[in-house]
Amino acid sequence: MPTRTLAALLLVTVSAAACQHHQPVNDTPALGTVLPNIPFPPGAQPVGSNSGKDATQLEFLSNLAPDSVASYYRAVLAKPPFQLINETTTGKTTVFYAEQQGPSLWVTVEPSGTAGTRVTIAGAQQADSTTAARKPSP
Repeated sequence: MPTRTLAALLLVTVSAAACQHHQPVNDTPALGTVLPNIPFPPGAQPVGSNSGKDATQLEFLSNLAPDSVASYYRAVLAKPPFQLINETTTGKTTVFYAEQQGPSLWVTVEPSGTAGTRVTIAGAQQADSTTAARKPSP
């Protein structure tokens, strides 16, 4: 699916999720703030999203096997703008933690039914460094 089409579908999904939660627009961060670089999974179809005050989570389904999708993320998150910090596998679920210039990124890759893969991409808004600097030391 072309990236522009996928991005358009993603925006519709995020907008629909925001409407379902009945949250004022000001309570959820802009997608580009928490997920400035979204490494879409191969063969991705957006299926859902969740947004809170400081974080956003996107869910996708891919028609590829979980091992193939995990290999894709292993390669993508090891190159700029990302730096792969950690990879953990428990059972058939693999979780990647990557850092970048900006918010960190968590990617969860797990089987979806008998064929395919569910991918969850999460990002959190960075803390304001000026606020952190003003906090007194214990």
